[in-house]
Amino acid sequence: MAAPVVPFRVDDHYDRDRASDGRSRFGAYLERHARSFREDGELTDDPAEFAAAVFLTAVPPIMSPGYVSVDMRVTRMGRHWGEDGRCALAFTLVSALPTVLERGMRREWRTWETVSLGGVRDWVPPDDNGRPVALPMLELRVPLPVGDLPSPRYRDGVPELATAKRAVVVLVGELNRRLEPVLSGLTAAGVA
Repeated sequence: MAAPVVPFRVDDHYDRDRASDGRSRFGAYLERHARSFREDGELTDDPAEFAAAVFLTAVPPIMSPGYVSVDMRVTRMGRHWGEDGRCALAFTLVSALPTVLERGMRREWRTWETVSLGGVRDWVPPDDNGRPVALPMLELRVPLPVGDLPSPRYRDGVPELATAKRAVVVLVGELNRRLEPVLSGLTAAGVA
């Protein structure tokens, strides 16, 4: 039986051990990106907006390596605002060709390839145009668990580190719960 897929992991030890201030790399990035927590010059007091901003600060490309490590099949992350004003996190995942297309396209068409750079595997598109390329992707949107998120707190205009970390832990728990079955399904389909 395959090991369970864990889409996101918080790494407090690496964060603390590699911190230039001896406390937290994540805290330094929050300070550097404090403008992400302002709308029209005001600090956000919305727990979902705050949590989305701290999460997106904690992952690549802003933090690399991230305070939160991300499964290699996640190629993009961002916020999505619904018509109802609610915030969700949006994820684009590397996917497999739909079964109905697989047979006809498999020989002529190229798709995602895996490469290993510095011991880290990553999904990349083919880098030449000698054959047609199909890059199937799956976009997922996960509503934020507003009732479980901490209220935003700031110190001198910068998100308070303990509150930001709590928001990240809540989101990572919810995102892992929602994305694990999807990534496990992709693994079973051969997109591992």
